[in-house]
Amino acid sequence: MFLLHFDGLILAVSFSSFFLFMVGHILALRMTPVNQTARVMVGAIALGFLINISAFIFIALAGFSKAGIRIPQLIFGAGISSVLYALLVFNYVGWIFGMGIAAIRIRLLLLLMNTPAHRATREQILTQCNAGDILRIRLARLVGSGHLILDGDSYRFHSKVLTVQAWITAGLSALLGIPLKR
Repeated sequence: MFLLHFDGLILAVSFSSFFLFMVGHILALRMTPVNQTARVMVGAIALGFLINISAFIFIALAGFSKAGIRIPQLIFGAGISSVLYALLVFNYVGWIFGMGIAAIRIRLLLLLMNTPAHRATREQILTQCNAGDILRIRLARLVGSGHLILDGDSYRFHSKVLTVQAWITAGLSALLGIPLKR
């Protein structure tokens, strides 16, 4: 019974720290100049770690030993909670900053999905997407990974995984009220 409560405590502290990181950095990014983004992110991440560790210090001072939790267990719990918090932040930051490349890929795939027979020539794609170098590199990577097939002078859509990703992105965008260009 004790372990279930302690596990729940570890999860609650790490998720609470992550939630406060999310709220803190979003509010701070809205109030600071654009050139301060890196400082805001590093500060918010550090603040989340501080909140995480402070919660376990508070738990130790609040007399959790009466519940059967010893100091070594609290230190271990703080470590596990910090690792979980770090993984949540890493995943979030990777998702946010990886979205630029993913957005290009998804826009290209949506373009191909919305054409007759899911095909378009390079020239047709370039009329929709004017970033030639990015497009050339992205097309080569998509063909290399098997998501597209180069059939003569046309690219053909060939990925169920990316279709699901496009649907999820479209759904999240609709949920957040962000219009997608089609």
